[in-house]
Amino acid sequence: GDAAGPASYLLPGGGHGDAVATERNNFTFVAADAWGNVVGSNAFPYRHEVAVEIVPGGTADDGGPAEALHAAVGYLGRGRFGVAYVPTRAGTVSVVVRVNGRHLRDSPFDVTVRPGRTDGSSSTAYGPGTEGAIAGEDAAFLAQSRDRAGNPKQTEDGSFRVTLTLTHPDPRPGRCEVHDGGGGGNIAASGNATVH
Repeated sequence: GDAAGPASYLLPGGGHGDAVATERNNFTFVAADAWGNVVGSNAFPYRHEVAVEIVPGGTADDGGPAEALHAAVGYLGRGRFGVAYVPTRAGTVSVVVRVNGRHLRDSPFDVTVRPGRTDGSSSTAYGPGTEGAIAGEDAAFLAQSRDRAGNPKQTEDGSFRVTLTLTHPDPRPGRCEVHDGGGGGNIAASGNATVH
């Protein structure tokens, strides 16, 4: 028979609970008829209308509205459909999947989008140490790690390297201390340094 939305279901795993911003996320669902039989063959199931919407489901982590996303849907064979999407803002989105006009079992469902990998060119530094320093005195600043879409990181996924460069070299040896600022994605640095 024809696929029925309520009998169609998500396959375990994939991007239907958590997703990562700036990266391709995928999930797969199976089209089934009203009796739970998988519908389809290796050819595209021409009698099935599949619609996937990924819509704002709350707020983005930066306090703004969550984003609506484009989802690419492809037929994988044997009644299975693959869905791919790339969110850019961290936060929560709601995923709506319809098969032949009716909701898939468990649709709509929320997906939590976490920030992507740290990107140095999108990360920011702030505090008095970014404006200037006095020789021999500490000049502190904070660095906020962000992914390439600018989402602030709350946890770190790798090393965070801070390089201090003096514009007027000083022949005296210097010191610099770098430590976690307590926020996971924040790094604090202070001290003075000499470039060799």
